[in-house]
Amino acid sequence: GDGVVVTGGSLNLRDAAGLAANILDVMADGSTATVLSGPVSADGLPWYELDTDDYGQGWAAGGLAVSCNSVRCSRSSRPFCCGLPGPM
Repeated sequence: GDGVVVTGGSLNLRDAAGLAANILDVMADGSTATVLSGPVSADGLPWYELDTDDYGQGWAAGGLAVSCNSVRCSRSSRPFCCGLPGPM
């Protein structure tokens, strides 16, 4: 899958897609992950299954600032990156 990097803040990694799912960990700014699957729609958001070296596997909501393939994207400069929707 595509490689992504968390930018612009932290990202909750959950055990399933959806806001009610348990938070497994909080990925810090600069954390890297590989997209395994998604998007899956839950609670009006697109969710992606991620595999990380530091946090294991889990689900995260799209619409957050990420970078793909070492090209940095931000909420303000890129509404879409790597197929992950932009600002929410």
